[in-house]
Amino acid sequence: MVHGLATNAAKDGSLSAPGGKVEVRWMTDDAGRMVLLWSESGGPRVTERARKGFGVGAIDGIIRTLGGKVVRRWKPEGLECEIRLPPAGAQPALLRGRRFPHLRIW
Repeated sequence: MVHGLATNAAKDGSLSAPGGKVEVRWMTDDAGRMVLLWSESGGPRVTERARKGFGVGAIDGIIRTLGGKVVRRWKPEGLECEIRLPPAGAQPALLRGRRFPHLRIW
C-alpha cells in the first residue's frame, strides 16, 4: 500500500516536485484498527481523476482483501488518504470459512 502511494506521489503527486513532501502517520484507534494517514503537500495542483489508474486499483484491492477501508481527499495542495485496517489477527470476511494451508495471517 505504502509503495503504491509513494509511486503515485513520485509520478504525479507531491514527490514529483522539488519542494514536495509526504507526511505519514500511523496509530491504532479505540477498536484496535491500524490507521495510516498519508498527506501530500508542495507538489503540483491535484484533482481526482475520472478513471482509476493501476496503482489506485491495486491499493484498493489490497485494502479490500484485508477487510479495511480507504478514504481519499483530493485537495488542491495534495492528496490526503486515510486507511483503516482490522486489528492484528482479525480474519477478513473474504477469507472466513476458507482453508488456505499455505497462507498464514498474522
